[in-house]
Amino acid sequence: MQKFDALIIASVDKNSFPSPNNHYVFFNEQVRRECSVPTWRDDRTRQLHQFRCLLASSPRLLITMQTEKNGELIHPSPWLEAIETFYNMAYGASLSNTDLEFLASQNTSNVIHTSKIPMTEATQQPTPILIDDLIPTTISISQYQSLVNCPYQYFALSCLELSPTEDLQEELTKADFGSLVHESIHAFFVDVPSLPGPFTEKVCEHNHIEATELLHIISEKVFSNASHENDFDNQLWLTRWKTLIPRFIDWEIKQQQKNKPIKHEVNVKSNISHSFEAYGRLDRVDHNADGDVVIDYKTGMTTSKKSIVNGEQVQLPMYALLNDQTHATQTTQVEFVKIGEKNTVKSTSVIKADELEQLKKLHLERLQEFIQSMNNKMPFTALANDDTCQRCDAFGICRKPFWTQ
Repeated sequence: MQKFDALIIASVDKNSFPSPNNHYVFFNEQVRRECSVPTWRDDRTRQLHQFRCLLASSPRLLITMQTEKNGELIHPSPWLEAIETFYNMAYGASLSNTDLEFLASQNTSNVIHTSKIPMTEATQQPTPILIDDLIPTTISISQYQSLVNCPYQYFALSCLELSPTEDLQEELTKADFGSLVHESIHAFFVDVPSLPGPFTEKVCEHNHIEATELLHIISEKVFSNASHENDFDNQLWLTRWKTLIPRFIDWEIKQQQKNKPIKHEVNVKSNISHSFEAYGRLDRVDHNADGDVVIDYKTGMTTSKKSIVNGEQVQLPMYALLNDQTHATQTTQVEFVKIGEKNTVKSTSVIKADELEQLKKLHLERLQEFIQSMNNKMPFTALANDDTCQRCDAFGICRKPFWTQ
């Protein structure tokens, strides 16, 4: 609100205050005036207005400048000269702060300049223990993934509920794109108020055109609701999705030859113990003769099947485990549907049958062991995995660069 108890305006010299005349890369001053584009005179007027506002914003004001450099005299800003001249004519006195000049001239006063910033003291690798009041009773699939990535990350983001400051975004981001694609596909299968659809027939070669056209119409509505229709960047995201829609319908035709979609965007949960619950949200569940197929749409990066099988990535097996506990039918297959990689739509990281059953069992046992360890005051040690640290929102809290070796 430009109200201060005290204010210091530094470096008020001719070379830097106000800023030098702008040398524009495009269009000289005459062309800018003719095109009604701001000129350097407009910039100078705005800067002067801001400077005058600052002069009236505080009862205590100190203005400083460098008077010489390398033996050469430096002149004050013309705005400062005008203030000094006016004050001298009006009050017959100088605005110079003689007290500061006196202090600076004393032998006991020293000016120290250093470009070296002292290093932060070394710290130990953090291993916090939860107090009873912070012990959770639920865990989401994403929180479980965080626990596997790094226990300290889970401690900071889930138990302490810390979160990074979010930047305001005017344009759609890649994450927004994925959310809108999910919303469009959901409305294609399920009746969503205010959106066209759903498509009520089984998707096949005979109705490929009709299905594609409907998903186009739904997507245009979804993207227009999310942003201004003339937003260029957002239109690019919509155009990208439109080019993928026919390929998605191709994949859907192949999928529905053996599978029937039965659920979309469904919340699931399961009791891991008598006092602890896991929960998540499934993009889609299909059904075939063998059982349920859990599908997760991905417009960004997907994890490899190897990382899922060795327990590093938990999403798909946990989806199967929660779906089993929520519904009577057994989950016999899980997969990612990769949307957009090399302009294709395809199933990846497919896990099924005995391999999936073994993974479900292992994850259930691991979560039960975690609950027991947490109740036994297990420390949440920071693992310092480089791949995890590069994307960790808690990286600045664990202070990994300053750990003692």
